[in-house]
Amino acid sequence: MARRLRRELAEKADSKAVMKLHEDATNKLNAVQQEATTRIDGVSGEVKGVRTDLDATRADLSATRTDLANSKRDLSGLIARNSTELAELRRKGERDYVEFDIRKGKQYRRVGDILVQLRNTDVKRQKFEVAINADDSSIIKKDRTANEPVTFLVGRDRARYELVVNYVDKDRIRGYMSTPKDRLVAAETPALRVQ
Repeated sequence: MARRLRRELAEKADSKAVMKLHEDATNKLNAVQQEATTRIDGVSGEVKGVRTDLDATRADLSATRTDLANSKRDLSGLIARNSTELAELRRKGERDYVEFDIRKGKQYRRVGDILVQLRNTDVKRQKFEVAINADDSSIIKKDRTANEPVTFLVGRDRARYELVVNYVDKDRIRGYMSTPKDRLVAAETPALRVQ
């Protein structure tokens, strides 16, 4: 009987130890699960924050694209592609316009109050190369295309001039030069307009 009692006590002691181990393991497992849940919730919050920032960035980008498209549309209205559109720009009266027809050569041709030399043309690609002489300095503009404004600054007040070539022919360009209002007082005589 003593043996049997010892065995039962040993079994009870073992079951108490097992229960304690089981309880300890369950508590540790719950703690690990709670920590994992907390971390996952934190990461989810960060992802939501990043997603919100990304949505805001996309909205800003979309607004910038719209503004850029509107600006491009407004600017394209300021470039004349033919004589009718040039007449419309003249009627607005914001700038002065001088038409030109320049042939390729070694001589500079006067356009308003500047000198322009045609150096090269590429009819197939509608590209050209010109040298512009203003304020005793020469500016070379290479690989420019038809209806692309060639902008440069002239004088002490750095007035913005634009040269726009509408037609690129073999050894010849035709277009107009746009200057700020009242800059071409000296260049208003017909002999100076086109040569």
